[in-house]
Amino acid sequence: MSDIEEQKRKPWRKINYDLMDRYGVTWTSRCGTWISCFGRIAQPLGLTIIEWYILRALYERDGQHASELARAVGRAATSFTPNLDKLQQKGFVERRPDPADRRAVRIFLTKKALDMKSDLVKSAKELDQRIRQLFNDDEFETFHKVVAQLQTLEPDYSEPEPEPVAARGKRNGTKP
Repeated sequence: MSDIEEQKRKPWRKINYDLMDRYGVTWTSRCGTWISCFGRIAQPLGLTIIEWYILRALYERDGQHASELARAVGRAATSFTPNLDKLQQKGFVERRPDPADRRAVRIFLTKKALDMKSDLVKSAKELDQRIRQLFNDDEFETFHKVVAQLQTLEPDYSEPEPEPVAARGKRNGTKP
């Protein structure tokens, strides 16, 4: 069925679909490719992707509050603790009380993490080179701007998530 026939059949549906309708599958599959690339770089270092990002952020500025660090790597502070726990168990970070605020802790790199810095920085440069090879200079600058803009997207929590169909059926005493 053509877009015009679909428009006549369902006039409420726009022909010009939103970004996710048009690119959702592409975005999803490309993100999988990105994650795979990052994974191949982080794994030899004994790290997950998020751990790799956390250490990179700490190399830039050691001794951050956990909430600052979560923001720096694009994670919610409320679900960030398990990531820090794993890095602490692996011996890469330590938590120290914040002398200015007894309720807060700061995250610091250990000697083990500092000794690994050159390997992690090298892996970051390799990934950067791999990405840069895909674009000319102007395209790379545009790509960088688009990615930076996408990173500012925040989920819309103003409306509740739709309830799964199976849950609605159970609640109403009917089968979905």
